[in-house]
Amino acid sequence: MNKIITLLAAIVLVGATACKRKYDLPPVKSPSSGPAITIDSIKARLGAASVYKFGTDRNLYCVVIGDEVSGNLYKEVYVRDATGAIHISMPFSGGLYIGDSIRINLNGLKVQRSNSLIEIDSVDIEKKVAKLASGLNPQPRLVTISQAASTPSLQSQLIQINDVEFLAADQNQNYADAVNKIDVNRSIKVCGSGTLTVRTSGYSNFASSKTPTGNGKIVGILGQYGSTMQLYIRNPSELNMTAPLCVVASPTLPLGAPVSTLNETFSSQTATNTTINLAGWHNLDEVGTRTWQSDVNAGNYRAKATSFGSSNPDPSNKIWMITPPLIYTAAKTFSFQTAMAFPSSGHPNPFQVFVSTSYNGTNLSASGTWTNVTSSFTIASLSGTSFAFVNSGSTNFSSLISGSYTGNIFVAFVYNGNKPSNFTTNYYIDNVSYQ
Repeated sequence: MNKIITLLAAIVLVGATACKRKYDLPPVKSPSSGPAITIDSIKARLGAASVYKFGTDRNLYCVVIGDEVSGNLYKEVYVRDATGAIHISMPFSGGLYIGDSIRINLNGLKVQRSNSLIEIDSVDIEKKVAKLASGLNPQPRLVTISQAASTPSLQSQLIQINDVEFLAADQNQNYADAVNKIDVNRSIKVCGSGTLTVRTSGYSNFASSKTPTGNGKIVGILGQYGSTMQLYIRNPSELNMTAPLCVVASPTLPLGAPVSTLNETFSSQTATNTTINLAGWHNLDEVGTRTWQSDVNAGNYRAKATSFGSSNPDPSNKIWMITPPLIYTAAKTFSFQTAMAFPSSGHPNPFQVFVSTSYNGTNLSASGTWTNVTSSFTIASLSGTSFAFVNSGSTNFSSLISGSYTGNIFVAFVYNGNKPSNFTTNYYIDNVSYQ
């Protein structure tokens, strides 16, 4: 009986094995091969046109230098070969990583300009890309900040810039707005002159991390938006900015003769759109290269400051206009008028007022030189009526300055702007009085 049971079990096992279905592995799809083409040849085919479409098999052999892992890029990567680098946009996210060696079949794909950035559009990885190897370690190209800021042919390259630091206002700040998922532009500079925009997505996994407070090197992908070159960080670990900050000497500006009263209407500045040049006044851009400009409307002369029209290497501006030395008397009051135009939503601190008892023409940026007194005055609001002048009201600064003080004071009008962030509101000053 046991032999019969054993025999039946064996028959069942054989039958089950015989009926077990074997599934074939899905075929590995690979894009068609064909003649190779280089990135510089791709760009040459585009030429001055806005779009070029490939109609035959052409294969680009390249290495991925920027991917989506950090979230700073989305549905896009950057690749390079021996002749250059280019941006790749994709209909779907994921699949390509830094260090992947790939082949892209370009048949049916378009190369185009997107806000001045040359890209290969809508590359479907499953249909158009063959991965040849992975784990490569592409190294950045060392460039200067001025080259990065003014050389469109460097767009899409992986670059490294040494001896840079974030602007003071952009240090120890979130890279982007992680809460509201809003991209943010920060700026880096070198000692002396020259700045570059660093743009970070609000969706990046380091958006809420703080920007460095020191000087050093930065590595990233150099993109372009319109006329503005901008850097995309792949990972904050590629920033090594722990060295001491630049020590830049403040400009040495001779002080004018002290005056007991002031009544400036800017009517002497009749050459419009030129730097305001008044005896005893200081007019300079602490960050950038712009100044307060002469302006006239319906016969009314006034001073104007704006970041409109600024471009790299001058994206950010902090423009000062400082009165001559004013002989301080507690009874005298200070007043002026302001207006704004072409308001930029969210423009931070576009117009401020400062007072100093220690400014000497060389210590513009020194800590403790200036006291912010903007709140002591009424300033034209971003939500107000464009070109409508607003009376500031009068203040005598007696609450800030000791009653026994017998020296001079300086009042500074400061405009802050940033063209890449679209903070370009115009501000105007008129009828400055110290009586």
